[in-house]
Amino acid sequence: MVEIWSGDERLAVHPRAHTRRQRLTMPGQWDGLVNGDAGPRREALAVQVSSEQVERRSLDVYERGRRRCAMIALEQARAHLETLGLNQAVEVLDSRLDDAARRQLPYPEMLADLLGVEVAARRERYLTTRTRMAKLPFQRTLDDFDFSFQPSIDERQMKELATLAFVSEATNILLLGPPGVGKTHLAVALKSIENGQGAYFVRAYDLMEDLRKARAEHRLDRRMRVYLAPKVLVVDEFGIWPYDRESATAFFSLVSARYERGSIILTSNKGFADWGELLGDTVIATAILDRLLHHSYVLNIRGESYRLKDKRQSGLLTSQQLLNAGSEVNKDTT
Repeated sequence: MVEIWSGDERLAVHPRAHTRRQRLTMPGQWDGLVNGDAGPRREALAVQVSSEQVERRSLDVYERGRRRCAMIALEQARAHLETLGLNQAVEVLDSRLDDAARRQLPYPEMLADLLGVEVAARRERYLTTRTRMAKLPFQRTLDDFDFSFQPSIDERQMKELATLAFVSEATNILLLGPPGVGKTHLAVALKSIENGQGAYFVRAYDLMEDLRKARAEHRLDRRMRVYLAPKVLVVDEFGIWPYDRESATAFFSLVSARYERGSIILTSNKGFADWGELLGDTVIATAILDRLLHHSYVLNIRGESYRLKDKRQSGLLTSQQLLNAGSEVNKDTT
């Protein structure tokens, strides 16, 4: 017999097996069970043994065994997590198990918590990588935008666009207005990275030069993949510089390829009437505008420059001077 003790208290008594895989039960313990069916059980009978046959064990022996098994299982779990590449879960495994024990969490809840840490870490890495690949000049959100300073912008419309429904519809957004009114801020704020959709930011001059060189070197199709892959292509500062006909033709190829397949967010300080002169070919300009405007939102921003706001507040410029400067540029965007 084996007796299990905790201090001065005897917790349990059970028969001891003397051969491997031997199973012992109390005499008469299972009497009353027929063919495995449940039936009335009799009280277990005491086993008559001499005192020399009784082995007294401390509960600590079993506790140490359980702890040793638990440690082995923990290391196995850690190894499995590492094999699966769940590195963040590996890092927090011990702390999450301690927390689960302290709060007495059910196993499914503890498992969901552990996997949730891994999912959050992977999403953070995904967004960081996507943001770096998007080549955004800065991080901006609509919450950062001062709509009170630019009352010509419909805040409700902007928040509707921020739902990114336009991305799934392959609709374009054209932001027109003088320099400094927040066109680039809004364009960056409407990127789709957070929703798991790719975006790419490029300044119009760099885009035109890249496409022109690729076309001249007969690799336009291969280079075009860079600008066709993202769901949202942000083209900034269109109209700051004039473009030659080769660049205009290459840009038409890009707009045509993205037509009804991917969204373009374009910022410009030039009105559509000036695009023919800007691109050096009225026919190409008309063809580009036809595709850009077919499914689009056009936002014409009229107001003062954010960059010059501080000068006005310090008295270096008056509000009328800022408005006069803005009105001169706005003539080009009407």
